[in-house]
Amino acid sequence: STSLNETHFSTTMEKITTWNFEILALAEAVDGFPMMYIGYCIFRYFDWFNKFNIREDTLRSFLLNVESGYRKENSYHNNTHAADVTQTLFYFLTTGGMIEQHKFTSLEIFSAIISAMLHDIDHPGRNNAFLVNTANPLALLYNDESVLENHHCATGFAQITREESNILKGLPKEEYIQVRKQVISLILGTDFAKHFSILANFKDLMCSEDVDMESRENRTLVLKVALKCADISHTTKAQHLHLAWTDRVSEEFFCQGDDEKKHGLSISPGMNREEVNVCKSQVGFLNFLALPLYQEFARSNPGCEVSLKGVQRNL
Repeated sequence: STSLNETHFSTTMEKITTWNFEILALAEAVDGFPMMYIGYCIFRYFDWFNKFNIREDTLRSFLLNVESGYRKENSYHNNTHAADVTQTLFYFLTTGGMIEQHKFTSLEIFSAIISAMLHDIDHPGRNNAFLVNTANPLALLYNDESVLENHHCATGFAQITREESNILKGLPKEEYIQVRKQVISLILGTDFAKHFSILANFKDLMCSEDVDMESRENRTLVLKVALKCADISHTTKAQHLHLAWTDRVSEEFFCQGDDEKKHGLSISPGMNREEVNVCKSQVGFLNFLALPLYQEFARSNPGCEVSLKGVQRNL
């Protein structure tokens, strides 16, 4: 599966900058390797092969390793979700006008896209609370703090530092350090335990009189919010996509509920397959988490308003 099918490659290239990209159809058409196509098209689009001295076979090997680093048995947190989030973030940056608006550098864009690719790698299909409550080795390793997100970062960088797939090999030391720092920051920012504080910081930044967009910290915060918006963006997409992903996330939650039952733990809200009303818990998630996030995001990034309109339509 390392050689790309020309037809699927050119269709992906053509559609990569569009909203409601048919990621599930792509994944099926290319036998479960959508990140190969999404990743390749994005690197081609930005000409990163030349800009960052990356050989095509290095990228191919990286994408293959990333793709196989995700667990196919997860109905939601799998490589198709990662490809979806990557394409959506790419949309926000390009068609959504974020690059133009915030003058992001090539290195910042590169870091953001790598973060999206890696942000859920080796996800076990269970959330942080479950790992902590079952004293999972990962929870012990990371002292119960952002357990999964730390694991995604560490696993992702382990893929990057493999000789054959080191896409950062051609970067000067300072640039490597910047990319690493930013990728870690962005992936750790996807922990929902930090959702409200990140959103509050973003609000403050966007509402302040003289926003200093020269500061690396502020620029990183904007990218963090964009990645968060891409991460739960199925809530904003065309109904058939939204419903397909909702089915997938519910199934994964129910598997966790079954597991909690097995461990004699109390079943987490929304995870009991005997009594959950998927529609109701989804509306709660949309209203409580998604809507306020996209309202803030669209207010400061008007080109990305399609995301806010989408959530409102799906409510």
